Order: sequence, then C-alpha cells, then structure tokens
Amino acid sequence: LKLYLLWSNNAFDNFEIFNTVPYYLKRELGKFLCKKYYLNDVPLFDDLDAYVLGLISLKLKSLQCNKATYLYRRKSIGGELYIFRVGKAYLVQKGKKESVCRGDLVGFESYLNSEFQCSIKTTTYCQFYSLSLADITEVLEIIYPENIAMEYINKIKNRIKPYVNNTSKNPPIIKVRSMIFSDIINGIKKNPSELVPDFSYNNSKNESHIFCHYIF
Repeated sequence: LKLYLLWSNNAFDNFEIFNTVPYYLKRELGKFLCKKYYLNDVPLFDDLDAYVLGLISLKLKSLQCNKATYLYRRKSIGGELYIFRVGKAYLVQKGKKESVCRGDLVGFESYLNSEFQCSIKTTTYCQFYSLSLADITEVLEIIYPENIAMEYINKIKNRIKPYVNNTSKNPPIIKVRSMIFSDIINGIKKNPSELVPDFSYNNSKNESHIFCHYIF
C-alpha cells in the first residue's frame, strides 16, 4: 500500500513541500518539472509560463490499466486528460478505431462539458498520467487573480473545440512529440509502446523497479 501511494503520487502533498522551497529555487524547479513531464510540449498549454506548468505538473497522478480494460467510455463523466506513458490502446468513436500509445494525450475533450466523446480500451497493460481541469484551475487561481485565471482556462477550452467540432476528421488525440522521441524517460529505451511490463504489487522485483523509475 505504501509503495502504491508513493507511485500514484498520493502519499504526500507536493504543493505543501514545494512551498517550503526558497522562491528562486521554486522557479528553477518549476521549469525542471515542466520539461520532466512534457507539459511544455502540450499545445493546450501554449500560453502558460514554464514555472506555472511546473506547478501544474505537481497535480499529475500516475494511473494504470490492465489489458482489455476501458480507461473510460463514451458519454461517461470526465473532466480530466490522460497522457499515455506505457502500453497500447485504441480509441473508438462513431464505429471507427484509432490506435493510441505512448506519447498520446486523450480525454481532454471532457474539459468542455465534463463528458468523454469517445471510448478508450487498452490492448496491453498501460500506465499514464491524469490531470483534471479542476486541478489546473486551482493552480491558476493561486498564481493569478480569478479573472486572469479564467482567461487562461477559456484559452485551453478554445484549443480543444476543433477536436470536438470536427471529430470525424480529427479524433481527440494530441501527440506529445518530445515524449515519443525521448530516448530516456522512466528507464524506457527505444520503442516504448512495445514495452509491456509484468506488473504485480506482489512481485518485489517489479515493485523496486517501479519505485526507482516512477517516483519523483
């Protein structure tokens, strides 16, 4: 249980820890975290400063799905996006299938009306980060006055609309290119989408592997 809480980023209040750091280090840490979690390469966040994205990255949660499991279903209640880290899945929309794998960002359309517009089903074991719109809003309202924070939220939503209004041509998938072509991240070398770890919380060897590579 302790390992799971650590791995899923639920064991500590990262914001409380971050606030104990001197201001000049906060900015450097923010920039580091922004690049570490590739949020600076997500077009939805183009207007946000690297420091702000670093703070938002503290809200990321690590999640996992077994093979042949639905990450979410069409019309289900949402409000979060998912960044694939390991594994393969497919997106189903209007009877059409689209492959998704490491470096793909999905689910963001639920930022508009808290509802997913498609279904995601895994074909292998998968790991991903999740980030809710509520968490983004919380961070922005800490840094900016409420009206400016809402301007940023509206810009994010406006960038999502083309994926929702034209779904037959553009399925709601965003490619995080820097993540796809990175040679070193979480201990995964080339062709990471082909990697399907034999994950088990009862396996001490796998547990130590996860602890070494996935804990910030």
